[in-house]
Amino acid sequence: MNIKKLQLAYSLWKKPDVINKTRFLLGLVVGTATVVPSAISQPVQAQSAATKAQGRQGIVTAYNKQAQALLNKDVPAFMTTISPDCLDYSLDGSVSNYAQIEVAVHEMLEKPIPQLGVPMRLTRATSKILSISWRGSEAIVMSQTTVMGNVSKYGKTANIEIVGVSRDFWTPTRTGWKMRQSVTTQMTSWLNGKKVKSVFR
Repeated sequence: MNIKKLQLAYSLWKKPDVINKTRFLLGLVVGTATVVPSAISQPVQAQSAATKAQGRQGIVTAYNKQAQALLNKDVPAFMTTISPDCLDYSLDGSVSNYAQIEVAVHEMLEKPIPQLGVPMRLTRATSKILSISWRGSEAIVMSQTTVMGNVSKYGKTANIEIVGVSRDFWTPTRTGWKMRQSVTTQMTSWLNGKKVKSVFR
């Protein structure tokens, strides 16, 4: 293969192949099942057990940082785990870039819940790795995120729970692991124990 063909193949590998969306966040403002860009779904390369273990721990640290940032309402801290070229694919078919993801996080933390007219107060945010595969030094992670909170109005409290599953593409950098893509494949919300389509609409 000549140099020009190699350059073309590399440029295609780097460019996400968008076919549907998943909104994002700890699966918070997410959406529907999507076709994952082919470059991310290719067979992984072999790595040592020690390297994989170290990488996994780095990704767990990044997920934990996201969760703590949400609880602290610290959007800048949350965004340090997101790559500038990140794309978020949502269930409604939309795609969000870095700036739009940042806006979505702000809205989740500050925007009033439509049914209640007041913002949600987060009480818990956790992420669990369901599976992880490797493509060289980069990782493709299936994760489950749980967010819980409540809203109080007129002396009454409404409890909210959101559970999302997403396929996340992580890459290592000098400042830690960064999420380059998130595709939500499942999202379930409950309001006072009753399943609802979305608490944010």
